Amino acid sequence: MKRILSVLTAILLCAALIPVAAAENRDLQSQAESASQLEALGLFMGRGKNEDNTTDFALNEPLNRAEAVTMLVRALGRGAEAEACEKAHPFTDVPSWADGYISCAYAAELAMGLSDTEFGASDTASGAMYATLLLRALGYSEGVGKDFVWDNPWNLAENCGIVPAGVNREEFLRADAVAMTSAALFAYEKGRTETLADTLIAKGTFTKEQFETAFPGSAPAPTGPDQTETSAEERALYQAELAKLAIDGLWCDFDYTETELCTVVNASYSGGSRGTFYGLHLIYKPSSPLGVKRIDLPLPLRSNSGANAQATNVAITADGKTLTYSFHFDETLINFVTDEVMQEAGTYYYTTDLLTGITTERFAPKD
Repeated sequence: MKRILSVLTAILLCAALIPVAAAENRDLQSQAESASQLEALGLFMGRGKNEDNTTDFALNEPLNRAEAVTMLVRALGRGAEAEACEKAHPFTDVPSWADGYISCAYAAELAMGLSDTEFGASDTASGAMYATLLLRALGYSEGVGKDFVWDNPWNLAENCGIVPAGVNREEFLRADAVAMTSAALFAYEKGRTETLADTLIAKGTFTKEQFETAFPGSAPAPTGPDQTETSAEERALYQAELAKLAIDGLWCDFDYTETELCTVVNASYSGGSRGTFYGLHLIYKPSSPLGVKRIDLPLPLRSNSGANAQATNVAITADGKTLTYSFHFDETLINFVTDEVMQEAGTYYYTTDLLTGITTERFAPKD
């Protein structure tokens, strides 16, 4: 009986050491295949060899910031360049083996430090950090009025198609980095009709034949527009329309909702002379009847400065064909310069037919 209890205890202890997120959310077999595909193209290395002489990819282990940047640089086909690169970064906490990789990424403005002298090389890399690295590699930039903010890159990353199903954003492991790196090869670079893989082929990192051998028709399922029934030019136009929503010099916050026809973007802008104002936009996908198109939906004014109000109760019907939203004014809004009524007290209701992009308005006065 004691022996049975000991065995059960050992089993439970071993089970407790297995990362829960990996067991529940990851397909390590599939991600191991992706790792092998990247390795075949010279874009990924493991941590030594297993007893059977296969590569130990250590997929169920976390990675630190230095390793994350190393993975990125290798994925961009610049591993040999980084190995030969002398230290050219200002950080004092980078191990010597990573000096070339950090220098290479720092010079290309792909990686930044925690301070002027500290990179945080041994700190655990987060999913948001790696998503940010990949978005920079695709030509996107973060910051006020830019494409995304560094601590919340996920909306843009999803629209670019670099977050495959199963990626664990919170318990981020090497397996997740591999999955995102593989997906990034099929992502379109900002404002271009070429994928990252196309660029690497053009640079001579690997040939088209080598790429097709490593990834035989296995492009990750997209999260943006239909990648199989639309042209590369249309997909690039769609991504460009999303990017145009950012306004230079303003802090931009975007909330994305996907439908089969379009991406609904609830936008907030702040930091300008008008204070905070809002927008509600439809970015139609290439596969929609309207083609790639942006429609700015009507919003009532909420101040004399001309700032739009924020849409409330935004909802999409179950069939994905109708969008509804509203805004309520407790008091009548008067223009203090002309004394004209800008908005009556009451609730403004809006209904948008997503098939046509046409919006109708209904007003219910306040009792």
